[in-house]
Amino acid sequence: MNTTLLVDDDDALINMLRRVLTGAGYDVQSTPNAEQSPLVYAEYQPDLLVADLVMPDGERLRLTIHLSLPDRQVIVAMTEGGRGIKRTCLFVARELGADYPIEKPRSVQEFLSIVRSAIKTEPASSATTIA
Repeated sequence: MNTTLLVDDDDALINMLRRVLTGAGYDVQSTPNAEQSPLVYAEYQPDLLVADLVMPDGERLRLTIHLSLPDRQVIVAMTEGGRGIKRTCLFVARELGADYPIEKPRSVQEFLSIVRSAIKTEPASSATTIA
């Protein structure tokens, strides 16, 4: 089973992404802030990290920097910030090692496609259910 860590301060988004990924056969953990994410990451050892780049705890890209290590797994860095912030964050995220710097997905199918591309393997179950 592919494992994913979600890091985002938006509880509704985390819950929706968790349902989508779990329904598609992924094992999912999450944390609502960047400060705790390195601890959860170290304990959980996910195949994929999906992280918001702009969060109110002031961490922004610290998460990406911290996890840009040779033994880290795939990183999807997301943002929905304003136009200038979004472009800057996505550019810097790529420069710091994010594999997939993206705008927050507009659809479930788009997000699942990005995750599948990032992990490059199909999970055990390919059924997508959204409650």
